[in-house]
Amino acid sequence: MSMSNKSSQKILVLYASWKGSSGEVSKRIADLLRQHQYSADCMDIQSNTDPLIYDAMIIGGGIRGGCFHPKLIRFIRRYEKKLSQIPVAYFVVCLTMHENTKENRCLASKFIQTLKQKAPLIDPISVGLFGGMINVRNFSIIMRWLIRFMNLPQGDFRDWNSIEQWAVQTGSLIQASMKRNRR
Repeated sequence: MSMSNKSSQKILVLYASWKGSSGEVSKRIADLLRQHQYSADCMDIQSNTDPLIYDAMIIGGGIRGGCFHPKLIRFIRRYEKKLSQIPVAYFVVCLTMHENTKENRCLASKFIQTLKQKAPLIDPISVGLFGGMINVRNFSIIMRWLIRFMNLPQGDFRDWNSIEQWAVQTGSLIQASMKRNRR
């Protein structure tokens, strides 16, 4: 597919972030897509985005208390039928992936399963499981105490190389899926 065809396909990277880490990941994904000649926008779920103007979507966010942001769940349920007709990829940014092990990937995959259960018509072409970040200075004193009490890992566990590889691979999968759907 030529560059002009790639750039005419509109991809939205849509995210729901609790403290900003997922937003940073989403912006990096969109930047990489643009570097590879795709037309990509990046928006927070709270922007009241109209998915009808996009040819493909990459949707994801962070996890807090074992759950995605409720607005992300509402979005995929509301637009499930439309999203089932275009290429969609999901990603999760979570502390579960502070280490990229088989056990942690299995645990983090359960968050994606929740999305699939909430909107079963959507069959994602790709799934990204990424480590998150926790900076206790961004939380209230009570939350800091709770984070320490729960012995949660602290620090930045985002593996930017993995995120970048996934973004490029997902762009190629979206391109291939769109090409097949035109036939």
